[in-house]
Amino acid sequence: MAPAGRILLVLIVTAVVVLEPREALTQYNIGIMINRADNYLDSFKTAVLYATDRINNQSTSIRINPYFQLYNPQSVYHSVISSCELLENNISLVISPDNSDIVGLQADIFNRINVPLISTSATDPNLKTGDRSELLMMAPSDEYQAVVILDILTYYGWTDLSIIASDSNYGIHGVTKLQQLLSEITAKDDIVEEFDVDVHFFNAVEDIDRLDLADILKNVERSLERVFVLHCEDRYARAVLQKAQKIGLLEGTFVWIVTEGISSAPNSLLMDHPDPPARKAKRSKGYHPAWMGGLLGLSIYINTTTPQYKEFKSNLMKFANGFLEDADINTVTAIMYDAVMMTGTVLENHDSDRVESEMDHSGGRCGGSGFNEGHTIFDHFTNSTYKGVTGTYSFNAEDQTTKVASYNVLNFVDDGTGLHFNKIGSWSSDKIVGKRLEITNRDQTFLGGMKSSPLGLANNLEGQVLKIGIMEVPPFAMKKHGCTSNAIECWIGICPEILHKMARDLNFSYQFIQPKEKVYGSLNEATGTWSGLIGDLINNKIDMIAMDVTVSSERRGWIAFTYSYIDTGISVVMKGESKTNNTFFFLTPFAITTWFAILIAIVAIAILQNVFSKLSPFDKHGIVSHAQLICKCDDCVGPMMDGEGKMKLGIEEVEVCLVEAAEEEVSSEKMSVYNALWVVGSGFVGQGGEPLPRSPSGRTILLTWWFFVLLIVNMYTANLTAFMTLDKQGVPIKRAVDLLNQPPDNTVYKWGMIRDGVDATLLKNHVRQQYQKLEEHSIDVGNFSSGMQLVQEGKFAYIEDSLWLEYNTSSSCDIFTVGERLLTIPTAFGLPNNSPHARLLNKQILQYREEGFFTKLWDTWGKKDTMCDRGGVGDEAQLSFYTLKGIFYFLVLGLIISFVFLVVELVVAAARDRAASTKTTFWTKLKNRLALKLRDIRLEWCSCGGKKRRSSTRRRSSARRWTQMRREDDRSDHNDAITHCYLEPSIK
Repeated sequence: MAPAGRILLVLIVTAVVVLEPREALTQYNIGIMINRADNYLDSFKTAVLYATDRINNQSTSIRINPYFQLYNPQSVYHSVISSCELLENNISLVISPDNSDIVGLQADIFNRINVPLISTSATDPNLKTGDRSELLMMAPSDEYQAVVILDILTYYGWTDLSIIASDSNYGIHGVTKLQQLLSEITAKDDIVEEFDVDVHFFNAVEDIDRLDLADILKNVERSLERVFVLHCEDRYARAVLQKAQKIGLLEGTFVWIVTEGISSAPNSLLMDHPDPPARKAKRSKGYHPAWMGGLLGLSIYINTTTPQYKEFKSNLMKFANGFLEDADINTVTAIMYDAVMMTGTVLENHDSDRVESEMDHSGGRCGGSGFNEGHTIFDHFTNSTYKGVTGTYSFNAEDQTTKVASYNVLNFVDDGTGLHFNKIGSWSSDKIVGKRLEITNRDQTFLGGMKSSPLGLANNLEGQVLKIGIMEVPPFAMKKHGCTSNAIECWIGICPEILHKMARDLNFSYQFIQPKEKVYGSLNEATGTWSGLIGDLINNKIDMIAMDVTVSSERRGWIAFTYSYIDTGISVVMKGESKTNNTFFFLTPFAITTWFAILIAIVAIAILQNVFSKLSPFDKHGIVSHAQLICKCDDCVGPMMDGEGKMKLGIEEVEVCLVEAAEEEVSSEKMSVYNALWVVGSGFVGQGGEPLPRSPSGRTILLTWWFFVLLIVNMYTANLTAFMTLDKQGVPIKRAVDLLNQPPDNTVYKWGMIRDGVDATLLKNHVRQQYQKLEEHSIDVGNFSSGMQLVQEGKFAYIEDSLWLEYNTSSSCDIFTVGERLLTIPTAFGLPNNSPHARLLNKQILQYREEGFFTKLWDTWGKKDTMCDRGGVGDEAQLSFYTLKGIFYFLVLGLIISFVFLVVELVVAAARDRAASTKTTFWTKLKNRLALKLRDIRLEWCSCGGKKRRSSTRRRSSARRWTQMRREDDRSDHNDAITHCYLEPSIK
């Protein structure tokens, strides 16, 4: 506003205040507390004067007199004095457009003497307390703002962020709610990604020039995070952004989200023009630098398209008579107008209920007893509903507005007239979760002029120089021969190769630093300090430990770890002794359950093979025995033969006996396709292929058995060889826990470990008591060399890191690993807690593991060439039935298939019988065949007499069976009977 305009506005204010009111009207003096540095000072005053003018012109019962009090918010003393000076004017209530911290201070003064205070901008959810009983808040709580920010982060997929906030109540309370929401989201089981949040508070100093952000911005720069939420009062925003811009934190890959207090007051971001002429041309308002373009923000949503709002803005411009520009009138100005208009409505209601003729303001002073009508005025506010240009206002039990919380999502862009916060979306509390946020304008501009949404994550460590802790521990890190410095080119091994590949992929450089104490590190419980590499990491001497650091709970309490790049464990080694003799060594490859299973299988397959050969109508035995049972030539047909050996039944002559034909058929096998497949298939399992079974069911069961035997024999041979090798090692201790099973008075084998090492700690804290006892009764060997020396002396077991043992004992052919690993432990790089590099390093480690890079490194550096025939010692190598159950399953499957073939064979044979004789049904033929087959089996298995008796019995039984069959055919078709005796089905 021009100087002349300011003078005229002051005159208007003075005239309004000093005009002698009409005696019939009740006078209400309202106080307006305004920050003298507020960018909207002129628009606030104009809005108040316009509102009071309307009230005074329309009301017939009251007259409102506004009193403006300017104050310096940087001085608490001045703020208090200004408030007390305002109260000297018999103030009935106060309106303040300032932030939560200032409003809190004002409420402590005004509410103490029962003077109501209306806040148009305060959003702190914890501002309302018992001592501030007459405080009304028109703006939505910061709890809503926290939800809006969360939804914005979720929409864009930004999960790694830093929050920079002032340490005032406004900053602390707002950030606390946002942290709570982010933690709740991260804790959900179905969440896809976790939020990783760092919070940095700066000192909310009174003098902006003394604002110190050096340490915060240094930590933020090192954090590699790209998304920042600035939550502070608007007066700090410009200084924070300017300092961040100087170190490159407002470039194209970064995202800055400013809260409502900042984006609703864009003038707070104005910077002075560098030259006086430009400053004069811009009326000293300053300018928004281009590097601010792309900021994201949010503001309380006010519908500026309604007729009421448009009318308000137009009338206010006319009332100001050119003293204000269009940009000076915004939503915060409209809310101030509504606050005054709502006050007029409430005071009219209060005046109509008043009993006293005059108000007593004697107690409404600083230190006074209290304004006698303050409670009554405040109650009228809480019981009223006001519909203004910015919405409808009513208040809940906490004296906060119950209006639906609505926000605009803003983008700070240049629309041709300079940078402005333009709406790109909206948020409303009355919508369901997931649909509260709507981004309607896809044409967004981010920092650096980027049109696409930044990832919000750094994808490399460009420009970073990391200090890497390392020491000589083959094969993980070794120095080249003749190298004495810590230069990168002097180091070789697994870890230097990992670092070299990571540096190339993530674009960072590094230097190696060795600890003074050449150890990984242990905790001195007396002093609470760590030694070695871990101590250097805790003391910030290095940025990362690039060694095979074993992960343990004790270490996790002090440092962080990357993902594991190689797994190790705890193993036990011993020296082999003289060979131990075992008379029944040939039984050791299989467990006793396996031997019993094999014996059962042999008996079962033998029985089933016999049964199948008799039941099958296409097998050798089945064909001949069937012919013998239904028609034995010398018994049932012989009496009908004439002198020349021919049989005459009155129909035709038949010269060939059925039994002889069956025997001739099964003895003259031809190399058909069926038989050729049998020969080839049996050769595959190492058999000769002679046509033993003739039927498909018989061949299937035998081929399955041969394959079963082939697998069993090969596994037995391989395991016998391994057990004979183990026996040569001569190590009687098969498992580590066997050390505990020795008689207490005759402990032949001792054991030990490095007692102050991480392996001992892991065993000591393990839930298994056996592991605890191993550590408790172990000997402290001091170091690795001493432990291996005791192993070489014999009758000593050394407990140590698995990878370390594997590497150092690979060339010692008489040193063997006992049993399996006691534990499997991850090995990783060490990092400081909350390391900014953890996410990128973990991503690379996962990628390298998937590629097999670490396995290749271990094969290159960790495995030595050796001529030793090595192997572990332990009874776990014995093959049990549970291990081999798959082979037995295969055998059962073969039996099932054979049975199916048998059923098919019987059905086919019965069908042929039915085709040859139409007098009986198919099921009768099938039943007759099964009866004869079962009789044959019963005769063989259950007969108690000699061979002659069984033969005669079988012949008599066959004759009777034949007679019965003849009767079933009504004895009318002799030709059919002859067919039964002489024409038996066969496989060609």
